[in-house]
Amino acid sequence: MRRREAAGSLLILAAGSAVPARAAEGREVVVTGVAVCLGAEEPRPAGQCGLGEPFGIESPDGTIHRLDPTDLRAEILTDARVNVHPLEVTLWQEDRLGKIIRLYTVQDGARIEPYYFCFTCNITAHMPGPCWCCQQDFEFRERPAPTATETDREARSSP
Repeated sequence: MRRREAAGSLLILAAGSAVPARAAEGREVVVTGVAVCLGAEEPRPAGQCGLGEPFGIESPDGTIHRLDPTDLRAEILTDARVNVHPLEVTLWQEDRLGKIIRLYTVQDGARIEPYYFCFTCNITAHMPGPCWCCQQDFEFRERPAPTATETDREARSSP
């Protein structure tokens, strides 16, 4: 039993030492633009994506920021209440793929945070689908995005 524990500890140490080097390769970027579908053809509106097709954010200058196909948060781009608006998205970009950290729609010049909520379980989610607890469908909601001051305060109070 002790051998197994020692081997497990060694694996954890080996994996732990690899994480910082890998994380150093990525960077946080904020992009603005519209959600697009990146199938085999030219980029097209996200609402036209088929099942399993990758998403991206197309900036006003035509630059396409590809989203990691394993990023479950990208599912929010399938929602027509989200993908019809211009977006401001904070991505963790690594290996030319981005994972969504924060996503806001821009409506009438204001940043709006779309999210999903289960009233039964009081659970907030950032992707559509059934609630993880009770399996009822999440309700789509929107709220004003936090101001820079609120975001700074939250970052300082985080452990």
